[in-house]
Amino acid sequence: MKTDRATLSSEQLALVIRAAESAFPQECCGLLFGQRTAEGWQIVQAHAMRNASAKPELGFEFEAREQLRAYREAEAAGLEIVGHYHSHPNARAGPSPTDLQIARERYDRGLWLIVAIENGKFIDASLWQLHGEPGEFVRVELRQH
Repeated sequence: MKTDRATLSSEQLALVIRAAESAFPQECCGLLFGQRTAEGWQIVQAHAMRNASAKPELGFEFEAREQLRAYREAEAAGLEIVGHYHSHPNARAGPSPTDLQIARERYDRGLWLIVAIENGKFIDASLWQLHGEPGEFVRVELRQH
C-alpha cells in the first residue's frame, strides 16, 4: 500500500487556509478525516477544531470531548482520522522542532498538514508523516483534486 502521497480537494484545502488566515496570529487546528487506499491517503474532510492551548499563538491542543465527538463523526461516516492540520502563524513552512518532539513522544504516524501564514496571509501548505526510529518527518506529496 502506497502512503507517501495524499489527495485532498481544493475546497477542503481552501477551508483550512481560510481558518489559518482567520486565526492569525494564533494557530488554527483540526483533524483530517479520510482513508488509506492502494494509491495513498485520501483526505475527505478537514474537520475544524477549537484550539484549546493555553498559548494558542505558540501551539495547539485539542479538547478531549471535542476530539471524541470528531472520532465518532468520522466513524459514523465510515472514515478514520488519518491525521490533523495546524497553522504556523510565524510563516514557518514545514514541521517545527516542537512538532517533531510531540510526534515522537506520541508515536504519531498520522499525516501532519501544516499551513504557513505570514501577516495573516497564506504562504505555503505541506504534508508530513513521521517515519523511522526515533522518527523523522518525511514530506508526503499532496495532490489536489
